[in-house]
Amino acid sequence: MRRCVTFFAALGASLALGATTRAQVACGDVLGPGGSFELTANLACAVDPALTLVGPVRLDLAGFQIACTANTLDGILLQGGRVILGGGGVTGCADAVRAVTNEGGHRLTDLATSSNASNGIELAGDRNRLLRCTADRNQESGFLLVGDRNQLVDTSATGNGGQGYEVVGDRNRFTGSVAAANPGGGGGTGRGFDVVGEGNQFRGSTAAYNANWGFHVDGSASRLIGNTSAGNANWGFFVEGDGNLVSGNASSGNTNWGVYVDGDDNRISKNRSTGNDNYGFRVGGNRAKLTGNVSAGNTNRGFDVDGTGHLISGNRAVANLSGGLYVTGSDHTVRRNQALGNTPSDLVDGNGVGCGTNVWSQNDFGISDPPQPSCIE
Repeated sequence: MRRCVTFFAALGASLALGATTRAQVACGDVLGPGGSFELTANLACAVDPALTLVGPVRLDLAGFQIACTANTLDGILLQGGRVILGGGGVTGCADAVRAVTNEGGHRLTDLATSSNASNGIELAGDRNRLLRCTADRNQESGFLLVGDRNQLVDTSATGNGGQGYEVVGDRNRFTGSVAAANPGGGGGTGRGFDVVGEGNQFRGSTAAYNANWGFHVDGSASRLIGNTSAGNANWGFFVEGDGNLVSGNASSGNTNWGVYVDGDDNRISKNRSTGNDNYGFRVGGNRAKLTGNVSAGNTNRGFDVDGTGHLISGNRAVANLSGGLYVTGSDHTVRRNQALGNTPSDLVDGNGVGCGTNVWSQNDFGISDPPQPSCIE
């Protein structure tokens, strides 16, 4: 609740731009800097761009739509900083909404972009806020953001030809956002969330039925908490970098690994990975803490772990089709895990008899490799 109060408090403060002008805005108009405007009818624009907003300025689309007569024309261009825009739609343009300068600080609310030839919403700069915005069936990415400390709350990207969300920057936050059924166009597109940078956060967001990875997060100190990745045509979660937290997420029915985390000092806890068409969990790097996770019914190993010095504790591997918990590398502590009903083995140490420098203790399992009596216990 606090995030919503904070968002709307900032929005309310920004609305102090003068009385709203309800005169009909015309195609090709430049609005601002200063002033508050409201559409009174739909616009069909044959000029490029349809509108230019120079911040600080406010435009309420008031439930109306701006349509370009050709998809080579841009919709709404943002110049300067602190543009407030929303309450309607932009369709049939090149870019629907695009910031041409990087001052940032924009507020976009209840803005729908659809069927544009390029991106739905493209922003540069820091501290932009997007609430309940949608990007649907655009030919490139739904959301393209370059900058830091941006917030996306309850946004949705569906059916886009690039990525659902393509973001480069640090400390951006995604809360309750959805990337679904983005088909991409080949060449690594079709990802739900494709985010590069440090300290980015994802909470309660969903990637489903995309043509590539559900979540791809490249950078350190990121947080993925309570998200869902389902039915994507590649990995559910792919997290690379150091010091990341991956906790309380669910990954199911993806056509490749459910959860893949690579890097140093990562924490992977209390996640569920089920029914994926490869490994449930794949963990590399050094000194990860892999604790309290569940991997069940995947077509390959439940947990596939390599690297050095991991703590692997309190995990469950059930009915996976190519092994429960498979560990290679050195100096791992493997304790209090449960692995039952996996084929052909529940627990495997790839170092063979002696388990190298790995220490196994207090695990609950049926079949091990090397078989008992051995270093696996």
